[in-house]
Amino acid sequence: MSIVRRITFPDLKGSRVFTALRFLEHHGFKNIRYKYIEHSADRNIVLDQNIEPGDDTGTEREVILTLSAANPIKHLPSIFQTKDDKSGGFLRRYLWIFYSLLNNVNITLDNIHHYFNPMESPKDFFPWLVSWFSDYYKYDVPEETLRVIIKNIVPLYRWRGTVAGMSKLLEIVVGVRPNIIENYKPVGEYIIADGMVVENTILHGENTNSFFTVQFPVGVDEFTPVQVQLIHDIIKNEKPAHTAYYLTFAKDASVPARDYAVIGEDSIF
Repeated sequence: MSIVRRITFPDLKGSRVFTALRFLEHHGFKNIRYKYIEHSADRNIVLDQNIEPGDDTGTEREVILTLSAANPIKHLPSIFQTKDDKSGGFLRRYLWIFYSLLNNVNITLDNIHHYFNPMESPKDFFPWLVSWFSDYYKYDVPEETLRVIIKNIVPLYRWRGTVAGMSKLLEIVVGVRPNIIENYKPVGEYIIADGMVVENTILHGENTNSFFTVQFPVGVDEFTPVQVQLIHDIIKNEKPAHTAYYLTFAKDASVPARDYAVIGEDSIF
């Protein structure tokens, strides 16, 4: 069952149809039609709407926008441009059919620059734009967060591999800014819990020059398992190739502090 939302309908008159469409799509309107009239304004300007501004309306309602247009008949010899019904009137109305069929292409071409703006890109185009830069969609990152990520992706690329770049990207993605400490390991030794089998290498030696620790000031329970995996993947993608890292979260105050970790209880390898 689809959910019907209700909104106070805005005054779209004077706006470009692309802007009006973005608003309508964002609020869940699906049934949108156009009417065209010849007008001196730029093409595809909203001149009228069937829903009065200020009306409380549901998103299931049909929206009809009247747009400014120039009939293709103007490109024909003047003899065809008469408005009387015996000749030019019929041809004029007939050509509106072809204009309406081709106008979706005109709307796209007139607004192609908006398609590549992550904050304005239409919903059906935006996933393709995201695919140029990342695979964040597989982590169920909210669309609004994705738009902010893509907006900042080029500036952040200049800071790739640095503390500033990694912490900013993590803050955008998960909403919490971590503290990143270079040349630091959070634990001095590991203890393997009873019954735990460890197949990975866990002894890194005393040298910490190629290590860094990413500390989040909130507990791991604040994140979903998918978000935790996303954090790991971001760190792996953004860190310098020769480095290794530790990821830590704030612990419950009731848990006593200690300088070692128990694998199988509070560490996973």
